Amino acid sequence: IGKRCKKKRARVIKKFIKVCDQLFTLRNFQSLYAIYGALYSSAIIRLKKAWHYVPTKHLAKFEEFKVIFATKRNMANLRKLHRETYPPMIPYTGIFLQDLLSIEEGNSKKKKDGSVNFARLLRLSTVIDSILLYQKTQYKINPDKKLQTLIKIELQLNQNLSEEYIWKMSDKVHKQDQKKSNFIQMFGAK
Repeated sequence: IGKRCKKKRARVIKKFIKVCDQLFTLRNFQSLYAIYGALYSSAIIRLKKAWHYVPTKHLAKFEEFKVIFATKRNMANLRKLHRETYPPMIPYTGIFLQDLLSIEEGNSKKKKDGSVNFARLLRLSTVIDSILLYQKTQYKINPDKKLQTLIKIELQLNQNLSEEYIWKMSDKVHKQDQKKSNFIQMFGAK
C-alpha cells in the first residue's frame, strides 16, 4: 500500500504471490494462509488498479490459493490437502483449533449415565495426535541469519499498524488512483 505508483504496488503484490507459491512448495500452510489473508484483505483486494498490473500467471496462482482456502464445506479443500501432504509440513492451525473447539463444545464430558464420554476423549486425542505428527518431522533448511534479522526488523517496525491505519492508507491510494484515472479519461493519455 505504501507505494505511490500502482505499478509498484502491483510488483509488491506479485512478490507476495511468489512468496505464497514458495510457502506452498515448502508445505507451510500456516504462513501461506497468513500472507494470502493479507493479500485478500479488503484494504488490498480493493486496489483494482494495482491488481490490473499483476501478470496473469500470478493472478492465476492467486486464484488457486483462493480455491485451497475456500471456507465451503468446513475448508474441505485445505483439509484434503493436509491429508494428502507428507511431512515435513506446517498445517494451518486454524483447522485444528476449530476441530478441538467443536469437539469440546459439541460433546458433553460425561454420558447421561454419569460415566466418562470416552468417544469425546478419543476424538480429542486423534486431533492432537495429528498435530504432534507434524511436529516430529523437521525441515532440512539452513538458517539464513540476514533474512531472519530483516524479518525481525520489519516485524518490529510494523507491529503497531492497526487495521484502521491500513484502511486509511488503502483509501488514500485508492482515491489517488481514481483521480489519475479520471484525469486520463478527461484529457486522454499521451
